[in-house]
Amino acid sequence: MPRKSRDRFRFLLVGIALSVALLVGTGWSNPTIATKVAFKLPEDKIVSNSWGNPLQDASVCGLAEPTSGNKSVKAIIPATNIGLTVTPRPSIFVYIPQTKAEKGFFSIQEEESNYYYQTSISLPKQSGVMEVSLPGEVPALEVGKNYKWSLAMICSQYLEPDSPFVTGWIRRVEANKNIPNISESKIALDRASKLAANGVWYDTLASVAKLRQLNPHNRNLEVSWQRLLESAQLNAIAQEPLVY
Repeated sequence: MPRKSRDRFRFLLVGIALSVALLVGTGWSNPTIATKVAFKLPEDKIVSNSWGNPLQDASVCGLAEPTSGNKSVKAIIPATNIGLTVTPRPSIFVYIPQTKAEKGFFSIQEEESNYYYQTSISLPKQSGVMEVSLPGEVPALEVGKNYKWSLAMICSQYLEPDSPFVTGWIRRVEANKNIPNISESKIALDRASKLAANGVWYDTLASVAKLRQLNPHNRNLEVSWQRLLESAQLNAIAQEPLVY
């Protein structure tokens, strides 16, 4: 083989090796797995939203009234309004539309309405799906117990009774041979697929979101995210960007 051809061949092999190493290192070892992160809805009863309407007055925060062409603030959660987690302090995701509000009030309550955690958070400057992470000092959620989280948008100097807000429920379950634990040092799409197949919503969402953050230009991960949301009947939000 001529030297020039050998050099081209070696260059091609090095490129393939680097590509494979990158994919394996990020947990993305099989691009076809993009079709397999499908959420299976658990057989949980729908938890009613008994603490107010999800959106009181969109105009208060400079939001357009919801129509077929725009969206309001929305919890990224299945239609049952409750999702499962195996982590002590799960991440929660909310769609935030374009708004003049810069701050929000986030809280978690027990079923008895006792406040478990509350804090002020910064809202993104652009519309999209934002992640609310629980810090280490927050007490671990108890296994088998329901908690209600809320995110209210602070549209003036103080939180007002008519501030737009969304709510959702969360329940922690035990990890087992079918439901793997989530490790921040090793996040893989096949693990997210197993979580989704077992109806563990919050951790599936957080895993795919983390992979997308690490690989922002990976089209297969983008498709996985969209199909995950569509499998939970969140088609209207499926193509919205992740904002940090």
